[in-house]
Amino acid sequence: FSTPSLVSVDDKQILLSAGANQFSSIDPETGRELWSHEYFGYAGVAAPIASAGIAVVASGYGDVSLTAISLDKSATGQEPGTVIWNSVRNMPIIPTPIIVGQELYAISDNGILSCLDLRNGKLHWRKRLKGEFAASPVFGGGNLYLSNNLGETYVINPSAEKYEQVSVNKLDSNIQSTPGLFDGSVYVRTSKYLYRIVSR
Repeated sequence: FSTPSLVSVDDKQILLSAGANQFSSIDPETGRELWSHEYFGYAGVAAPIASAGIAVVASGYGDVSLTAISLDKSATGQEPGTVIWNSVRNMPIIPTPIIVGQELYAISDNGILSCLDLRNGKLHWRKRLKGEFAASPVFGGGNLYLSNNLGETYVINPSAEKYEQVSVNKLDSNIQSTPGLFDGSVYVRTSKYLYRIVSR
């Protein structure tokens, strides 16, 4: 169920695909597999993400984990396909994590938000939020937005130092779709309505 991601490495496009029990790096022009990483996971939903020569993939159901893998030796010092770190505690199955700067933010399905150092997987902090989460976090205007099944959206200031909550906003019902950000507006779909929210 995971949507593949297309990333650029050394000015070449690479397709990152997470499937049952395996994560693959593929040449999109030829379909040739460049390298792969095996894990115990199935029915994964979160999409692979990448930054600074590092790809991060969620295993899905099974041994729920996040794994960081080198994409670019010049950036990481490790050969492509080499595992850099793995985190198994309070990791997401459905929501796709997000990278802001050198930090990775991951919200577990049951509402535990973790801030990790992208380069080595070190945990900076962890915070439990209310509700369950299927929507993925998004970043815009200097803030992270995280929406839950209670219709609430947490707005936080991304920081490696500590959890910094800006506000919590409530809409009519369950939010499972990832909010969209465009031209100063936030678009949020609940189970009843589609909202466009703008700053005053």
